[in-house]
Amino acid sequence: MTQVPKKKNHEVTKGYLKRWVNQVNQLWVFDIETQKIESRSLEAKFAIQDYLYVPEISGQRVDATEEWFAGAENELVRFINRVDTKDYTTPIKGNHLYLTILGLIGLSLRSAYDLQSIDAQLLADPTLQEKLGVDVSTETARHRFIVENMIAVINRAVERFCQANVTIVFGTKTSILTCDRPGADQTFMDGGMHFIPLGPHDYVFMDLSRPPPAITSGVMFAPSGPNEEIIRTINNQIISRARRWIVAKSKEELEAIALEITPEKIKKRILSDKKEFVGLSEEERRWGWKLKDPSS
Repeated sequence: MTQVPKKKNHEVTKGYLKRWVNQVNQLWVFDIETQKIESRSLEAKFAIQDYLYVPEISGQRVDATEEWFAGAENELVRFINRVDTKDYTTPIKGNHLYLTILGLIGLSLRSAYDLQSIDAQLLADPTLQEKLGVDVSTETARHRFIVENMIAVINRAVERFCQANVTIVFGTKTSILTCDRPGADQTFMDGGMHFIPLGPHDYVFMDLSRPPPAITSGVMFAPSGPNEEIIRTINNQIISRARRWIVAKSKEELEAIALEITPEKIKKRILSDKKEFVGLSEEERRWGWKLKDPSS
């Protein structure tokens, strides 16, 4: 029996967003395009795109990448459950931690906005096809390249941050936001740091400047201290990186930041967005990212 490819792709998994639901199982969402604050279902249709990670190859949809993300998302949800149940003693290391880091890094680098921006750049600059050495002359070819490029960027970041010191900071007094592109921007990542909210009162901090690496020593858990200046930095990063939506624990939190996410300010931020291309050989494209031609 032929497996039906997954059409509805979550750019941010429900298992992650559920930590921001309110007492009636709803999420408070600021829709950047409409500039409206709304209470929405946990089904989170605002975070879903059709076939986002499922390119068409030789006339067939191939969802190996969506399956790859699903495995990481499942591990990420188990990781989040450790925070929910306050299980701060059982070690997290090895393959479990690798998949968790993949899930965390992926959330920062797999947004619909980022993929659509690369598609727009490929259309706007015909010379990129020759520079990249791949066929991006059709929508189908561009989609395949964009997905493979995204995986290459994520893989490179995951390999790097598997060598980081990883700390979960829990119990913050100040509430934390999240968005369609949660996590640190490229400046922080290039500097060897990455953080991502795990919920309205918890976040993960990855630091390459402090040994030992978590992949061998495990994850540290730390209660939030009295000085929560870092939360302001995290929330400012969320506001700065948001392109489609922001989620908060309450309507009031979104109302308080509305003037920071006007269309005019979003347009200015878009101008400074970096689009990263990774050179891949044909062998790497087929073998490395599992997007194999069904006819081969």
